[in-house]
Amino acid sequence: MLVVAALGGNALLRRGESPGSTIQEGHVREAVNALAGLVGQGADLVLTHGNGPQVGLLALESAADTALTAPYPFDVLGAETQGMIGYWLVRALRNRFPRRRAVARRSSIFDADQIRGGTLRRRRSAPIGEAARLARAR
Repeated sequence: MLVVAALGGNALLRRGESPGSTIQEGHVREAVNALAGLVGQGADLVLTHGNGPQVGLLALESAADTALTAPYPFDVLGAETQGMIGYWLVRALRNRFPRRRAVARRSSIFDADQIRGGTLRRRRSAPIGEAARLARAR
């Protein structure tokens, strides 16, 4: 049986939580534990994830960094957070199933949005990064 599970970035960093890695890794472990029964029954598991809050946080940090001549490009920050979350997921799976050789088989696939003329080709509906009241955003 094949099971595909999608974890939104907000499942790993909930609104109002401190954005530290310890909190997010704890949510990753919760997700892996919730899926453990399916893996224990022999299911093939495919995990996919979002990264909106995580990439938004890095974008804000990059924009505020006075040591940089320009903020890092958004696609680079997206790849960075995708790799980070993928690493957390693989590590949590391997820790949860240390004797399962199948868990050791892993791969990462990165998807990048295409930008032409400064406009995304796909419409986005999910927020990226923290929410701010209009007065603060200005």
